[in-house]
Amino acid sequence: MLPALQGFDPLYYFDVDVKGLQQHEVAKIRQQMTEKLSEYILLKLSDKLTEEQQLAMMQIENAEELLTVLSKYIPDIEESILIEIENFKKEFQKKLQKSN
Repeated sequence: MLPALQGFDPLYYFDVDVKGLQQHEVAKIRQQMTEKLSEYILLKLSDKLTEEQQLAMMQIENAEELLTVLSKYIPDIEESILIEIENFKKEFQKKLQKSN
């Protein structure tokens, strides 16, 4: 998970209805959504990197180190993350509308 997303609640942000679910189910959904959001953000931000930078990023296993190095390549990293969260939300809402 991206350190920037710690404390971020995707269920609240994306207005996911979890009424009737047990606590462990809610926790699992929250974790899965946070992981998917992190993957989405990293993939979208990797488009801004050169191939050499992408290869260097692939060698990093620690999320905090990954974000530190990524912020060197993308100076406006926090703003970029917020933009990608909004983009993810739009895609998420589109898929929800299609499934209803």
